[in-house]
Parts: sequence; C-alpha cells; structure tokens
Amino acid sequence: MEEKLLLGKTLESVRIFRSEPVHPAWADESTPAINSPFVYLQFSNGEKYEITPTEVELFSGHYACLGLAVKEIFSSIAIFEWPNGSALNTVELEELKNFLPQKITKVEVSDPLQEGAESQLCFLLNNQSSICISHIMPPMTLGISVASHEST
Repeated sequence: MEEKLLLGKTLESVRIFRSEPVHPAWADESTPAINSPFVYLQFSNGEKYEITPTEVELFSGHYACLGLAVKEIFSSIAIFEWPNGSALNTVELEELKNFLPQKITKVEVSDPLQEGAESQLCFLLNNQSSICISHIMPPMTLGISVASHEST
C-alpha cells in the first residue's frame, strides 16, 4: 500500500459514494454509520488517491481475507465512470467538510478483523481529528469513521 506517502500531506477533501446503510444481518456495534465502495482523497498539492476494498489470499484453500488498496489516481474524483459508460457522482464527506484542509500527521494501518491482512487505515490530522477507513462486512464495502475536533 502507498499509505505512508500520505504522511505530511495536506488533505483538502474526502469524497465518497454514499451507500445505503449496511444490512442489519452484517452489522454489529463496530459497524461505521458511513459506508461506500470507494474513498477518494484530494490533497492541496493536486495529488489524488483512491482507497478500495480488496481480498487478500493468504492461505491456499481458505477464503480470502479482507484488505485495502491505496493508489494514486490521475482521473477525476468527482465522477466515477463504469466501463459500460454509465457514471456516478461522488459527494464530499460532510462530516469533514467544515474543518479541512488539515495536514496528516500520523498514518496507522491495522488488522482489526485479525485475519492477517491490513484492513483498516487511520489518519490523524494536525487538529487532532481522525479518519478511519475499514474494509467491513459485507465484503467489498468500506466503513468510514470520523472523530472531529474542530479547533484548528
């Protein structure tokens, strides 16, 4: 993953596709209220990154583990175009809108599912707010948690 490349950069916006809440059969007390199939990060230097859920094969003959992929992208983050030509508009994550831009001061990668693959990425911002992006159930869904401290 390229997550360490984000350290020290100034995050300007986070864009997502707002999804329906996770079905109750998949939810528990740890399920974030915000979910999306993709997360897009826009930085003050013009760089853009996409965070996507992935499946990681760690053990032959077993189900794949839930993981994350982070990659720099060069296309628009406002619109996602499917190969068939249809498009979806992303929306700015309202929970962060009022206190960005902020510099990323710490990046933490973890495995809260304890499957052996990195499935959670957390950013601590210089105003002590945090954003955590996790691959949650059902598979190929990202959960986003925001803890804001709006003093700058």
